[in-house]
Amino acid sequence: LKPWEVIFADEKTYDVTQRGGFKRCLMVLELKSDAWFKVDETRKTEHGQSFRNLMIQNGVHMLDYERTVYHDGCGSMIHVRDAALKLGINAIKIPPYCQSLNEAERIADRAFAAARVIVIDTSALPTHFAMALDMVCYMKLRMATTANQKWLTPYQIIKGAQPSIRHCMPFYTMAHVTVPKEKRSKLRKQGSENLRAETGRLVGYMDIWGST
Repeated sequence: LKPWEVIFADEKTYDVTQRGGFKRCLMVLELKSDAWFKVDETRKTEHGQSFRNLMIQNGVHMLDYERTVYHDGCGSMIHVRDAALKLGINAIKIPPYCQSLNEAERIADRAFAAARVIVIDTSALPTHFAMALDMVCYMKLRMATTANQKWLTPYQIIKGAQPSIRHCMPFYTMAHVTVPKEKRSKLRKQGSENLRAETGRLVGYMDIWGST
């Protein structure tokens, strides 16, 4: 099995609307590495664009071997199918009443459970759940797999390079963010001319493959 040769996709709805107005997400599993990916959405009709963006971001559409995405029979998944076919990726519907065959449903449940633990443990707002879920996927990419996979991380299996975790910090760690120049003039008028940073919380990283 090669990276991105077999893909599973499924949707999952958030309990409350998330920051940014997101109400659900598309969960994608790359089977070879067991890497988890998530894209936030406001409507089910965005499944196709979400899948397309994820495939292009990872160069899946340019691979020179067959790739197949498996999805359930939910009507909204037709958007995933259409996007996949346009990218040259096979799309196969999982038979009705066989949800257990959709590995994306399994990892979605596990990822949501992990994010739920993070939110409860850190006392983060319920609207921060999607960001906690991002962190779960981010760290999963950098965690060792199994002996069958020679304990390689999903990152190594897909990228062929060992990831660094020196920058990784726990979700909701207190942080100090540099105040942008545009805001400093306003702070000077308020008598806070020496303020150069504001206190905040770490809620994740800009890109699942990056370190900032």
